[in-house]
Amino acid sequence: MARWKGGLRFEAERAGGERLVMDEAGSGEFRPAELLLVALAGCTAMEVISILGKKRQVVTGYAVRVRGEVLVTGPRGAGPADPTATWSGRRASPETA
Repeated sequence: MARWKGGLRFEAERAGGERLVMDEAGSGEFRPAELLLVALAGCTAMEVISILGKKRQVVTGYAVRVRGEVLVTGPRGAGPADPTATWSGRRASPETA
C-alpha cells in the first residue's frame, strides 16, 4: 500500500509493516521509477544466484547494475533499462547462468 503524505511524498508499507518513503527528485528519498530499476536488479540477481547454486557453482561475489532512464516529462516512470552483471568465484562462469 502507498499512502500520500503531501506533495509528491508517499509512504509504502508492505504486509509485514516495514515502510519505505518515496518522493520526487532532490528529496534524498527513492523516486518510484528508481525503485523499479532497483527491483529489476534485485530480481535478476536473486534468480541468477539461485540458478548458480543449483548448478553447484561457487560464487564469492555478485552484483547487478541497471542503467536506466527515469522519465521526467509526460507520464513519469522508468524508460529503457540495461542490466549488467559481474561476479567472481571458483567454477563460476557466465555460460553457466
